[in-house]
Amino acid sequence: MISNVDVNVGEMYLDKGYLSRANAQLIADIGAVPYIAIKSNVKSKSYGYPAWNRMVNMYRENPDDYAKHYNRRSVIEGVFSAMKRRMQSSVRSRIFHNQVLEAICRAAVWNAISWHTIWYE
Repeated sequence: MISNVDVNVGEMYLDKGYLSRANAQLIADIGAVPYIAIKSNVKSKSYGYPAWNRMVNMYRENPDDYAKHYNRRSVIEGVFSAMKRRMQSSVRSRIFHNQVLEAICRAAVWNAISWHTIWYE
């Protein structure tokens, strides 16, 4: 699914459940910087995945900067949680193309509601 991304992602934040050399490399291959929560016993040996070595070294050299980037994940999670509470948590369409359109429309409505709240309330 991630290999079909056609936009410039920049950075990608994942929790410890997705911590693997292959995931770090897959993210780097699409041009993004992986910020995956690092476990305490992680080794920096790349085993053919250079993005893993870069990510672990970035964490070890400057853990505060790494944490600052990774903690942006909580903001994203908060936005999705608020969207799910305000709108339905599942899409109603059965056809995949329509599901994508419905999700895009919900995001557009969420943005409009957010801007209205910021500017007029």
